[in-house]
Amino acid sequence: MDAAINARMYPIRKVWLLKYPLTLGVIFVPLIIFFSFVDYYRFLLYSAVCVVFIIYNVISCALQILCFSYRFDEKFLHIKQGILRKQERNIPYGVIQNIIIQSSVFDRIFGLSSISILNASQGSELVDDMGNTTKTVFGMRVATRKNRTQIEMIGFTGNKVHIPGLRPADTETLKLALLKKMKEYEAADTGSGL
Repeated sequence: MDAAINARMYPIRKVWLLKYPLTLGVIFVPLIIFFSFVDYYRFLLYSAVCVVFIIYNVISCALQILCFSYRFDEKFLHIKQGILRKQERNIPYGVIQNIIIQSSVFDRIFGLSSISILNASQGSELVDDMGNTTKTVFGMRVATRKNRTQIEMIGFTGNKVHIPGLRPADTETLKLALLKKMKEYEAADTGSGL
C-alpha cells in the first residue's frame, strides 16, 4: 500500500478549481450590481475585471495542480512543485512535527479537505520589524500576519507542506500513512541524535 501513496492515487480534485472563482463572484457580484445602477460604463468595466480575475485564477490554480506532485517512500516524503521555477523537497519522516486536516465552509460544501504537514526545519522566510513574514510561493511573495497566510497555497513553503482539495477520506488515509511512517522512523532511529 505504501508504494501507492502518491499524487496519482490521491489527487487534488478538479472541483477545487472553483474555490477562487466562487469567492471572487461572491465579492464582485454585489459591486457589479451596485455599479449597474450607478453607471453603465462602470458596470461594464467591473464586469470585465471580474471575468479577467476569474479566468486568471482558474488558469493559475490549474497550472499549480499540474505542476505539483508528492510521493511517500521508505524514508522521505518527496514533493515537486513549480510552474516557472521547479522545486523539489525531500522531507524525512523524523522531522515531521504536526499533521493538520482542515475543511473550510467551501470545502465542506463540495466534499473537500486539506492536509498540512509541518516539519522541524525553519525554511526560508524574511521577518520585518513589525513581525510580519514574507515567503515565496510559486515565485510570488506572500505576506503573512500573525501566522495567517493570505492565500491558500499548494505545495511547500518554509516548514509547511499544504495539499488542498482532497477527499476527506484521502486526507485521513494520508494522515494515517504519515503517522505510520513517523512511528517506523522512531523505532528505527537508535542513534543519539545531534
